[in-house]
Amino acid sequence: MSATIFLDSRHTHYTNLDFLSGKVVLHLPTETAIGGIQVKLEGVSRTRLSGLRHPHHVNSDKKRTELEVHKILYKVATVFPTPGVMQTGSPATSYTFAPGSYEYPFNFKVSCLDFTSADIFLGEYLTLD
Repeated sequence: MSATIFLDSRHTHYTNLDFLSGKVVLHLPTETAIGGIQVKLEGVSRTRLSGLRHPHHVNSDKKRTELEVHKILYKVATVFPTPGVMQTGSPATSYTFAPGSYEYPFNFKVSCLDFTSADIFLGEYLTLD
């Protein structure tokens, strides 16, 4: 089994209220039982702070750099089972897929509504590595 994620439009940065959409393509060489498929989006903010190594010394010209890393976004989208599959019968713990390729679209909205304070997100951005 292999799964590949394709983005509809790849940008280097995503800001507040941007959409990130694409599809998960699943390739199954044999019959496979699958319980569910989820796509997870995580936003990480990296901030570099630089200052004097010895701020109280007049002749101090050496710099020190600190790196802060904050996880500012975490979203999960369940792309399978779809609502249509869930309505057709009792929920199963796994579903048997025939060999072949399957595509499942996803869509995320980058939103500061996930934060305790909207001020935390102002000026921050998401970067795809």
